Amino acid sequence: MSVMRRFLFPCLVMLLPALFHSLPAAAQSEAMSFTAWRDTSGVAWGEGVRNYIFAIGEITDDTPKALSSAISRFGAGPGTILVLNSPGGSLPAGLEMGEIIRSHGLWTEVGTRVPLALGLTPNVSPAYFPYVRAGKSPPFPGYCYSSCTLAFLGGVVRTVSFTSDYGVHRFYFEGQQPSAEEGVAAGEEGMAEIAHYVKEMGVDPDFIQEMAKKGRSATTHLTEQRMAELNITTPYWRTNWSIQEGNGNFYYDGQTLDASGKRDDIFVYCGDQQQQAAGHVVLMDVYMDAAGRVDPASFVPGITDYNLRLDQFGQIFSNSDKEVVRRAFVSTATGRIGVSLGFTLDQFSLVTGSHYMGFAFYNPNSQVNFFGTTVTIDQDGLDHFARRCLPPSDTDFTLSNVGSEPLTILLTRTAGAAQFGGNELGAALAPNAKAKITMPHYHGCQFDLLMQYADKSSVGEYNVNLCAFGGISVASPARPGSDQSANIAIKNAGKKPISALYITPTSDNYWGPNLLAGNDPAHPSAIAPGATGRFPVGIAQTCQFDMKAQFAGGEVEQKINQNLCAFDQLGFAAPP
Repeated sequence: MSVMRRFLFPCLVMLLPALFHSLPAAAQSEAMSFTAWRDTSGVAWGEGVRNYIFAIGEITDDTPKALSSAISRFGAGPGTILVLNSPGGSLPAGLEMGEIIRSHGLWTEVGTRVPLALGLTPNVSPAYFPYVRAGKSPPFPGYCYSSCTLAFLGGVVRTVSFTSDYGVHRFYFEGQQPSAEEGVAAGEEGMAEIAHYVKEMGVDPDFIQEMAKKGRSATTHLTEQRMAELNITTPYWRTNWSIQEGNGNFYYDGQTLDASGKRDDIFVYCGDQQQQAAGHVVLMDVYMDAAGRVDPASFVPGITDYNLRLDQFGQIFSNSDKEVVRRAFVSTATGRIGVSLGFTLDQFSLVTGSHYMGFAFYNPNSQVNFFGTTVTIDQDGLDHFARRCLPPSDTDFTLSNVGSEPLTILLTRTAGAAQFGGNELGAALAPNAKAKITMPHYHGCQFDLLMQYADKSSVGEYNVNLCAFGGISVASPARPGSDQSANIAIKNAGKKPISALYITPTSDNYWGPNLLAGNDPAHPSAIAPGATGRFPVGIAQTCQFDMKAQFAGGEVEQKINQNLCAFDQLGFAAPP
């Protein structure tokens, strides 16, 4: 498209931000200048050499011409990163810059070549600044306001690093004001041009609303989340997950395409009987495109380490023969470098609990020491797929419907997880009927349960230890108020006797008597490890009770706000 017609906006510029006074005087008045920098620090990571152009200063009418000259002078091309640090300036010039950036296939980033600590976004609390890792090489945190934000959109790949600031606002006329009629016409056509430009650059049209959200004297500082939602920033890679079938087996395929067009594949599948016997319930094959990054034939023989990292757990394993089922090899069909990894139940639960996974080969004798890939994890998809791989679990439990309505839905999730999975009931569970439910024990024992009846009433139980008891009885939550008692079974799932037990309504402010005090012949004086004791609990007024078990060694476990109308058995285990 053509850039905005200058004759319509002879005096149109973007408003400088409210934080303008905090910028150095030179940045307030100097026209944008361009310098080049070649970064070789990524060579050891298989990223190759990165070429940067740093664009610093105000955007003037002459800036697009200066940018074109710099691109030619520095030999910039697709993948060269244009780093912007600018208060903005001319709106038409900003749009023209974006067109030039896109036509040359440049990437854009907000930052600066020297660590001036400018443009720290107000979306990040100052309390975090001491914990932000200081960069050892450019780009350092910077700012991009006003027409700079539109020029930035021209990048094929767009990045705003943590603490850098990206701020938008309305444009306005500076100097001699046009008549009302001229101003309206110019404003309408100007916004139409911007909307067309934003769409052409692949950005959500709601970007225009963010620009107009505040008045001419206020800047909207966009958060990382909002910029991602509007596609202002783009990921360096995208991973698409899908279930595939091959050689009679199903596998979960994650295809990752990075900004350079390299494709890596992650294949997740179930281990065979022999592999599961060795602890490898879930296997993962990693295939990486080495073209243009390393020579597979020379790189693979020198690999000494395998490094798998997750966003919240750090490194899981490294160079272990137990986890590396098949060491690195070169695919004869594709020339890609591959490896087969085996996961125990606990290890794979860490994978499905993370958002990102990075894997790299390490060859200390190669110019490229690390060669790896980064994957966006489909948490729910991988979690449900992995359930197919599990052998019979020791977390099976019996669900009993003691209500008067059919139980139609049972949803489960790992305790505290963001989303519930699918309905675990293949068919409705009739009143007084029972069903055996199998839960994956590689997530531990703590689960949240949500159940719904045919009359649409529902019961939720949270943070339930399914390893500690074998049965749950549930009924529509209309039982409180009747003259009933629940005969609750308490199982000792620990290794020491339970010497004291308290069961008290949640509404009470005190624990009440110890039910194992020995003064009631119907109750034991202690519950031995593995044994079960039964205790009547009145539920005429409430189902919600607090429970505390004290073990012979002094350890204490509490269960707070438990719905005793929904269970016929609960388990306690001493804290580890």
